[in-house]
Amino acid sequence: MYNHNKSLLTNRTTSWHVYSASLIPEPPAPAQDALRAPIGPQRFQPTAEEQAFVSWLFHEVGGNGIPDQDVFETRAQDSLNVKKGKFAELKDVGDTSFHDLIVQVVDDPFDLGDRISMWVSDYTENLAFFDRAAETGATHERYDDPCGYLNRFSKGTEQRAWGGPFGKMAMQMSVWEPHASCIRGQAKAGDWLHLGNVQIKYGRNNSNLEGFLREDRVFRSSRAQVAVLDVRQEPENVDPRLKEALRRKRDYERLVKKQKEYLKAENGSKKRKAVGGVPEGPQPKAKDNSLPNRKQRRALQQKMARATEQEHITVTVSDVNKQRKFLVPTFATQEPLP
Repeated sequence: MYNHNKSLLTNRTTSWHVYSASLIPEPPAPAQDALRAPIGPQRFQPTAEEQAFVSWLFHEVGGNGIPDQDVFETRAQDSLNVKKGKFAELKDVGDTSFHDLIVQVVDDPFDLGDRISMWVSDYTENLAFFDRAAETGATHERYDDPCGYLNRFSKGTEQRAWGGPFGKMAMQMSVWEPHASCIRGQAKAGDWLHLGNVQIKYGRNNSNLEGFLREDRVFRSSRAQVAVLDVRQEPENVDPRLKEALRRKRDYERLVKKQKEYLKAENGSKKRKAVGGVPEGPQPKAKDNSLPNRKQRRALQQKMARATEQEHITVTVSDVNKQRKFLVPTFATQEPLP
């Protein structure tokens, strides 16, 4: 017995005998005809009493303890994964798989109460991850509001810019208890973690792979599968897989720095003038705001005003009570006034 589960222990002298269930007869008939051919050399052969016991045991359990074909294939695949080793880099993870990971928390974990949501990366690219755009001012969505419906209620607050890594190099994770307690208050952005038995599958949007770390449903173990790694210890004591991840991060940061320097130099060259004072490339037409032009416009406006005044004359009209003055156009004075 181990963790309330029964296990069969074998050694190099153990002999395995496989029976076809559909050929096992009703007891007390022996199950000799259902015995399949041995795969390898067998040290022991079942006796007649043991053959009869096989028939009795099969019909006694009623098949309740025997998994069907689909369950058996799933368990067989899981056993193969264990044999090959569960550690993987993020570029190699796929849907419906379980892996051990060494990753860096690239943004502060968000506490949702029953679980922790966070973004992690080992600086490898997976085409099934969410694409974090490297645009200026790009922001990331709230963990509890991926569609941004709550933004209109967040007055006076601004979304924090995504600090990287950009592209498809970060994976979102959801962590439940007992593992969440190890992250809550202990892990922050920039920390490296060793995560065990992380389930990888497509998230709710069915478009991007995400990670899920839950309680062990088989053994119901309370042991946490989260460990914060210390990168400041002696180099010989650092996990080689962590060293590789640190090298990838260093190479990524160098590449980003070179790209920024290139873009800065390219933008600066566009602003320089070519030989002779002529700007490089097509330039927008500048506004005519120089001082001489302003004087010319003001003089032209005054000249037009004087011309308008000369086109009118002042005429005095006699009236019984008072004299009134009118501005009359010049063409109206060609004929004598009555």
